[in-house]
Amino acid sequence: MKSPEEEKREEWTKRFESYIRYERNFSDYTVAYYLDDVNEYIEGVVASGHVQFVPSSNDRSLIRNFVSAQMDKGLKASSVQRKISSLKSFYRYLYKEQLILSNPSRTIKAPKAEKVLPAFLTSKEIEEILHDPRLNRKNFESKRDRLILEVLYQTGIRRAEVADLTLSRVDQQRKQLKVLGKGNKERIVPYGEGLYARIEEYLSLRKEKTCNSDNFFVTLEGKAMSPEEIYAIVHHSLSKVPGLVRRGPHVLRHSFATELLNNGADLPAVKELLGHSSLSTTVKYTHTSFEQLKKIYNAHPRARQTTAMEVRFQPVNVSVSETLEGFIQKKLERLSRFDDKILHAEVVLKEGSNPDKDKVVSIRLARPGYDFFAEKDAKSYEEATDLCIDALKKQIERNKEEHRK
Repeated sequence: MKSPEEEKREEWTKRFESYIRYERNFSDYTVAYYLDDVNEYIEGVVASGHVQFVPSSNDRSLIRNFVSAQMDKGLKASSVQRKISSLKSFYRYLYKEQLILSNPSRTIKAPKAEKVLPAFLTSKEIEEILHDPRLNRKNFESKRDRLILEVLYQTGIRRAEVADLTLSRVDQQRKQLKVLGKGNKERIVPYGEGLYARIEEYLSLRKEKTCNSDNFFVTLEGKAMSPEEIYAIVHHSLSKVPGLVRRGPHVLRHSFATELLNNGADLPAVKELLGHSSLSTTVKYTHTSFEQLKKIYNAHPRARQTTAMEVRFQPVNVSVSETLEGFIQKKLERLSRFDDKILHAEVVLKEGSNPDKDKVVSIRLARPGYDFFAEKDAKSYEEATDLCIDALKKQIERNKEEHRK
């Protein structure tokens, strides 16, 4: 028989679950993680000598002890951050329901997470993976497994989003996926002819199975593919790539974003395709993408002589990384194709006074008889650069139109 304390605890956690699931709109996976973290915390408090756990406004030391214990276990800073986030949500809920007088977790600081660049695959590595004979047999499972890899790489959607795909969300006529992402936010992701053909082939085999499931990806028994099964398929294929630190579906998502950026896609557009709520989340892909490009570029003995336009950087009381310089250089080289008379570019980077958009970039393109100039502010230098490039492109096109008249 459960004690009154245990019953009370179960009541709190059930109500907390409803709060994060329905009011905060967290995904099933986030709900599961948060509940595990909260239960682990409560069990730890009881194990440390407390007869029972009764949350109060004075629990700051209990939270700090729990965090210290997690760090002593050798957990990564990112894992500890998530546990702190779970407890903050828990105490925020208790305070909201007036079960405690103040929130003791409010001043708890998370450890600084290590900066880990996203792992990604090159186009050549992707092709080698897709040429695996196991993925090119004519049976249902081979066609399905290859299509899972293709969907992840060609659309950049998440593993859970792949598992949640239904037949009605795959629009072959418009060549687009309706994806239900984090926070139940729906977005439209387009795809090309190659993926269209793969989907047609898969659907034909799927129909032969007379499967009644509305789920798009199914097992041989006609059951919906779980996220764990999708992970296993991807992990098996990526395990053949030497030196790859991570081998999960997110690597293909990173590869999708990297390919887009390497080929000149704007950050805001990539953000929308990936379903990120903040552009700062998308920015991390530029660090991988352009650092890799620069290594490849500088590997050529005469690489430094191939740049048609000289770019001069003038940072004003800010530090500019090589990654950021590479990002701006690449954008300007693409822009110079619209006007071959541009001699050089001057790029000034500084911090502005607007707290919401404190990164300022100004670019001046020097050409005989006429200069183009743009200055934009944004949350990141990359975003401000994209805005400048768009403005400069319009100026170049307008100048060409005037000279045609």
